[in-house]
Amino acid sequence: MKLKITIFILLHFVLSHSQKNNLSVTYKCKVIEKKESKLRKMMLDAYPNIENNTEKIEFVLNINDNKSSFSVLNNKIFETKELEASLLILGFLGNVWTDKDYVYEQQPENYVYKSCLVKSEVPKNWELINETKDIDNYKCYKAIYKKEIINPRGVFYENITAWYCPELPYSFGPLGLCGLPGLIIEAQTKNAVYGLYKFNTDQNSQMIIKPKLDELTTKEYFTITKAKMDEFFKEK
Repeated sequence: MKLKITIFILLHFVLSHSQKNNLSVTYKCKVIEKKESKLRKMMLDAYPNIENNTEKIEFVLNINDNKSSFSVLNNKIFETKELEASLLILGFLGNVWTDKDYVYEQQPENYVYKSCLVKSEVPKNWELINETKDIDNYKCYKAIYKKEIINPRGVFYENITAWYCPELPYSFGPLGLCGLPGLIIEAQTKNAVYGLYKFNTDQNSQMIIKPKLDELTTKEYFTITKAKMDEFFKEK
């Protein structure tokens, strides 16, 4: 039976107390098989091995006190366009930073707007589930977060499932996910599963510095991009 707990108070407690040690970990991910879409078919036609290549991509999560960053490691095995297509298949648009209040997702430059940081409040309403599983000898607990997605088509919600380990007292994980009472060992989105691959013992002191780009709320960003898209197609 599911044990539903809103952990707003716990989130505040965890993020208000700095971690004693910094941490750097590497994640790998795997695409979730799903029905074909026109975009997916187009990318598979252009890069037949794209889904196998996604398993070779590595991401690094750096944690420094109450901040974190999540980014793609330098993958020289790919051509630039193939790497971009692989990340798109995974639903990964850009690097992510967090502090105690916000998640900052970097949006790539496109034909309607320059590169910027889109910020949203850190996840607060995690649903803790009375379910456990062992992942690489770590006892992990299940939690679900309903993420709000805002785009020009409207407002949508995506369920993200996380498996966190209280033995590792770091309230962070991949993709800017944070606020659980333990490091997120595995996270599943609608596109992919991100799993902890290794601990990077040589990078524990890395500083967390987000780029100096315009910062917009999710609503502000998509209001601007929708207006520019409407203007673009009107001119056509």
